[in-house]
Amino acid sequence: MNSATLVKKAKTQSESVNFEWTDEDIHLMRVELINDALFFLARQTSRVDKVLKDQLIRWLLSETVEPFSSEVCFCSMGMDGDETRQFLRKYVIRDFDFEKGMFS
Repeated sequence: MNSATLVKKAKTQSESVNFEWTDEDIHLMRVELINDALFFLARQTSRVDKVLKDQLIRWLLSETVEPFSSEVCFCSMGMDGDETRQFLRKYVIRDFDFEKGMFS
């Protein structure tokens, strides 16, 4: 099968797929986003991980309200966003320089 045939077949298959997200699907994705972010932060740091960890910290500490913001993900899990961010600052994110917005 050549690449043109594969592209045509994939396009045909994607056109026939009609996937609808359920409320449960969205809830599970929000839970996994928080779990993955916290798991990643718990890993040992390396130079490559530093940039990603900085981005995760900013996402976790953000108070913006969007469909997959940390605030909405926390609420989806029954957690208070303000209390969770306070806990993260105190116990999880100790080596983060909040003035510079990055790990020290």
